[in-house]
Amino acid sequence: MSRLRSLILMILAAGLTSENGAAQDAAPGFEDQPILEASEILEPALLKGRLHEVGGEVQTFGYANTYLLKSKYGVERVFGTAKLRVRVREIYALKEIEKVKATKEFRDAVTRAAKSPLLATKSLITNPVDTVTGVPRGAFNAVRGRVGGVLNKREKSEFEDRNVRALIGFSKAKRQLAHRLNVDPYTSNKDLQRELNGLAWASFAGDMSVTIALAAQSGTALLAAKGLMKIEDFAEAIRDNSPSELASANKKRLAAMGVSEEISGKLLNNVWFSPTLETAFVLILEQLGPASKKGRELLVHLATTAESEDDAIFYVQTARLISHYDRSVAKIVGITHYNGLPICYTGPGRVVVPLNWDHGAWTERATNAIAEIQSLPGEGNLVDLHIYASGVMTKRVKEELAARKVRLTESVFSLAPAPKAR
Repeated sequence: MSRLRSLILMILAAGLTSENGAAQDAAPGFEDQPILEASEILEPALLKGRLHEVGGEVQTFGYANTYLLKSKYGVERVFGTAKLRVRVREIYALKEIEKVKATKEFRDAVTRAAKSPLLATKSLITNPVDTVTGVPRGAFNAVRGRVGGVLNKREKSEFEDRNVRALIGFSKAKRQLAHRLNVDPYTSNKDLQRELNGLAWASFAGDMSVTIALAAQSGTALLAAKGLMKIEDFAEAIRDNSPSELASANKKRLAAMGVSEEISGKLLNNVWFSPTLETAFVLILEQLGPASKKGRELLVHLATTAESEDDAIFYVQTARLISHYDRSVAKIVGITHYNGLPICYTGPGRVVVPLNWDHGAWTERATNAIAEIQSLPGEGNLVDLHIYASGVMTKRVKEELAARKVRLTESVFSLAPAPKAR
């Protein structure tokens, strides 16, 4: 379990009580964390399609639902609804690649690639990858970092960082293909990485046009990402820039936001933030107004602690919740944190908790966090506490929050109705 998940569970370790130990205006006891039904919490297109199906029972661990995703490509346990949307879309992208590989254009390109002087680099370029960003280790371990100097602890390197024209050309072809398929070229999905590599090799070494390769599939309605993991927001930047170029631009953006070089360097060198997640996080923070200058540096600092891809996704989602609130509800004028959980201010005594939570129940672990947050130091007495949640809460949670005069907005990025527990 990553430090982030442990921290969140620690935050939720006690009962929601007042300082004298009694839960005022609340019903006695707590809820057990329920087992949910996928059919009651997911929209139909995400639940089941011609190539995939999500298993019936869904359990919540920490802050995210855990799903069993089944397809012809295997069975995968997926942590979090946002990541589920990405994985489902990738299943349909894999099918589109299969269609391309069945064409005469692809076969001809493979034949040409076999006669290419670049053939010696094929195994290095197209072998399945081991790192979260889709890059093989071993031969590239000496590649210098994207910010400067050798990367600390976990080394991160991409094809584009290698000063070899062949690898640069291959990477460009791969990014173009991923863009056409509406998927992330730096996905941690090894099946998709392998297939993207094979198709990009035919395009790069076999001189197969990316446009021709996917022309027949261009009108195919791949399941689009919803809510927090939209690639469309920054797809062209990912397609048109190498990871080194993205990192350079992100470094400049962070500096312009007032983020120190030390903190920005830790983010840019964190292996769990792929070029896509890193760029998404930075561009989302850039949308916040100038009043959030110090808060943006705090959010970056918190994100540098990510110890898994799920952690990185959590911080991207949380940043998007904050940005969404800033643009759609009220301007964020300050950001602090409660034991690592970002807390925002929209004015004196007005507090917003951007809660990246798939499903919330009033469990024994549900904590005195509300009481603690209500007593956080700020400008003036607390006059409004607003929980802004990505997912849904049980009826009991709503009742308990209402009793404490806490506002709740749920399902901020969800099309699903409130879940029914078994």
